[in-house]
Amino acid sequence: MRHCLLVLLLTLATLASSYAQVGSLPLLRNTLTGNTDDSHKNIPRPEPTALQGGWWHYFDTDNKELLSEHINAVIERLNALLTELPESTASEARAFVELIQANLEALPEARAQPTPKPPPPPAYLDHYPLQQLLVIASRLRAAQAQYKIMAVDVEAAERAVDAISKTLDTELAAYLELAASDPKRVILGLQIMAERSSLIVAEQRLRVNKGDLQATAVFIEQLKDEQAIARQRLVAQPDELDRLRVAIREAEQDLEKAHSQYIKAQTGASKIIGNEPSDKATGLYRQQRAINAAVAEAATKAQLLKLRSEQALLSLLLDVSLDTELLRQNLVTWSSELSTLSKQAQSWQESSERERERTGAVMTAGQPLAGDNSVTQFLGLLNQNRFSLAQETLVDIKRLQDAIEEVNLVLQLVDSQLLRKEGKLRDWLAWFQQSAQRLWGIASEGINESLFKIGETPVTALGLLRIVLILTIAWLISHWLRRALTKLGARGDGSNLPAYYTVGRLSHYLFIIIGFMVGLSSIGMDFTNFALVAGALAIGIGFGLQAIVNNFISGLILLFERSLKVGDFVELASGVTGEVKAINVRSTQIKTNENIDIVVPNSEFMNTNVINWTLQEPFRRVHYPFRVAFGCDKDLVRKAGLEAVEKLSHTLSGIPGKNPQVWLVGYGENGYNFELVVWLTPSAVKRPQAVRAAYYWELETALRKYEIEVPVPQRDLRLRQGFETAVPLLSEVTADLSIVPAKQQK
Repeated sequence: MRHCLLVLLLTLATLASSYAQVGSLPLLRNTLTGNTDDSHKNIPRPEPTALQGGWWHYFDTDNKELLSEHINAVIERLNALLTELPESTASEARAFVELIQANLEALPEARAQPTPKPPPPPAYLDHYPLQQLLVIASRLRAAQAQYKIMAVDVEAAERAVDAISKTLDTELAAYLELAASDPKRVILGLQIMAERSSLIVAEQRLRVNKGDLQATAVFIEQLKDEQAIARQRLVAQPDELDRLRVAIREAEQDLEKAHSQYIKAQTGASKIIGNEPSDKATGLYRQQRAINAAVAEAATKAQLLKLRSEQALLSLLLDVSLDTELLRQNLVTWSSELSTLSKQAQSWQESSERERERTGAVMTAGQPLAGDNSVTQFLGLLNQNRFSLAQETLVDIKRLQDAIEEVNLVLQLVDSQLLRKEGKLRDWLAWFQQSAQRLWGIASEGINESLFKIGETPVTALGLLRIVLILTIAWLISHWLRRALTKLGARGDGSNLPAYYTVGRLSHYLFIIIGFMVGLSSIGMDFTNFALVAGALAIGIGFGLQAIVNNFISGLILLFERSLKVGDFVELASGVTGEVKAINVRSTQIKTNENIDIVVPNSEFMNTNVINWTLQEPFRRVHYPFRVAFGCDKDLVRKAGLEAVEKLSHTLSGIPGKNPQVWLVGYGENGYNFELVVWLTPSAVKRPQAVRAAYYWELETALRKYEIEVPVPQRDLRLRQGFETAVPLLSEVTADLSIVPAKQQK
C-alpha cells in the first residue's frame, strides 16, 4: 500500500512539474491565496511521532526567512530521526524523508510564482489584409489546441489532488488510532508528511496552471473578436492579384510533380515481394512512402485551392467583374474537394499511427532474429526509417489539416462577400441550390457504393432502386392491362369474362418476369452466371418453399386447363359453396352467398374432389320435393306447380328439353311425394338457398290457391282394454285426440 502511494505521489509531482501553466484548486485556502496570519506561531514543529490536525500550517507564512527556518528545522529533525530508527525501518523512512525534503525545498519557489493574468485586449487595426486575417486564424487554432491539452492536464491534476486528499484523511485517522509507542506510527507519520508536502506543492502549481488556463480562454475570446473585426475590415491591393496568378501557375506545376511522385511511390508499393521478415518490412516501408507521397500531393492540392479561393476573394473585394454563377459553382466544387481531402487525411492519419505503433513496438521489443547478423542490422535500420517516416507523415498530415482549415475560412469569406454583392434573396436562392447539389452529391456517393455482389457483378443502392422502379412500371402496365381486359370481358352477358381473366393473369406473370429480367440487365447482370446461381438456389429453396411452389404450379394448371374459372360456382369437399372471384399465385378466392371470402390453396383443387356447378354450362337442374295428401287431384297438383314456377324469373325458359316439370316420385306415409324439377338461370345457380326459398314460397301459395291439402304427420295409439275405467275423463281425452281404443279396433 505504501509503495503504491509513493508511486502516486511521484506521478502527481511529475504531472504538476511537466506542465506548469494550468489553474488552481483551492483545497488549502490560506496556502493557495497567500492570505496568512500569525496562527503558525502557535503551531509546534511537526513531529512524525506526534502529528496533530493542521500541522502543515506550520509552513503558512509570508516571511521567506521564517519559512526557510521552519523548513530547515523540519529537515534537520527528520535527518536526526533517521539515525534513531532501526535498520529494518530506516530504508523505508529514508525514502519518505527525501521526498519531504524535496517538496519543502520546492515550496518557496512554488508559492512565490504569481498567478497568471489574462492578456490585455489587443488594439484593432483599421484595415486588415488577407494574410493578416489568416495569421489571426492560425493563432486561434493553435490557442484552441493548446487549451484542450491544458484542460485535460488540469482535470487529471485535480483528480490526483483529490485522491491524495482523501487518502490523507484516511491515513490520519489510522495514525491517530495508533499508540505513541507503536513503531508503525513513525513510518505512517513520515508517509503522511510526505504526502501532505507533495499535495501542498502540487496545489501551488495547480493554482498557477489553472490561472494560465483561464488566461488562455480569455486570449481565445480576444482572438475570436479580432478575427470577426478583421473579416469586416478586410481590404485588398490590386497588385496582389498579379502575385496570385503567378503563384497559381507555380502551384499547378508543383501539383503535377507531386502527382508524378505519388504515382512512382504507388508503383513501388504495388510490387510483389517475398515472405521473409525483411521483405515484409520493406513492403510496409514502401506503403508508408506511398502514403507520404499522397499527403504531399494533397497538401499541394490544398495550397492550389487556397490560392484560387484567395484570387476569387480579392476579386470581389476589388470589384473586379466576375461571373457570380460560375463562382458559386466553383465554391461547391472546391468545398467538395476539401471534404474529400479531409476524409483522406483522416484515413492517412489512422494508417500512419498504426505504422508508428507497430514499428515502435518492434523497436522496443528489440528481439534479435535468427540468421545473418547483417539481416538483423538491416531490419533494425529499416524499422528506424519506418518509424521516422510515419512520424514525418503525421506532421505533414497536421499541416495539411491546418491548410484545409485556412481554405475553409477563405471560402467562407468568399461566400460572405457574394452575399454583400448580390443581396440576401439571391444569396438564399444560391444557398438553396448549393444545398440541393450538396445533398445530391452526398446521396450519389451513398447510392453508388457497392453493397454486395451477385457473382462478379457489384450491386449498389442505385441499382436496387432501378430494379424496383422497373418492376413497379411492369406491375403498373400489367395492372392497367388486366383492368382493360376485365372491362372487355364484362361486356354483354359476361360469358367471356373467364377467358379475359385468364389472359390478364398470364400477362401479369409475363410482365413481372420480363420486368425482373430487364431490372437485372440494368445493373449489368450476367445471365449465364445468374442461371447457375438460380439453379442452385432453386434446389435449396425448393425444399423450404415446397408448399408455395406447389400452389403456384397448381394455379398455373388451373389457368391453362380451365377446369376452374373466375365466375364458376363450386362446391368444395368440405361442403362450402361459393363463386370463384380470383385465381392468384398461391391461392384462389371464393365468395360464399353469405358474403364471406374464403382463401383456398390452389393445391386443394388439384388434390381433392371439387364440384363445379358451372364448368360446361351455366344452367343447372334442381329438384324441390314436396308432399300432398292422398286423394288430391294429380293434374291439379301439376298445374299448381307449373304456375308457381312461371311466376319466378329464376326459371330457365325457351330452351328445348329444359322445361319445368312436376314428378310423382312415390307414396309416403301421409300422402303423395312429388318433386318440382326446374332448370335455373346462370344467376340463380349461384344463389341456391335464396332460390330454393323463393320456389317453396310460390309453391305453397299455389297449393293454397287450389285448396290442395298438405298432409301433416299422424300417429295411432293403441290403449289396452279396461284403461278407460282407470281414467275418469278418458272418453273426453280420446275424443279430443281422436284416439281409438283397442277394443273398438278389434
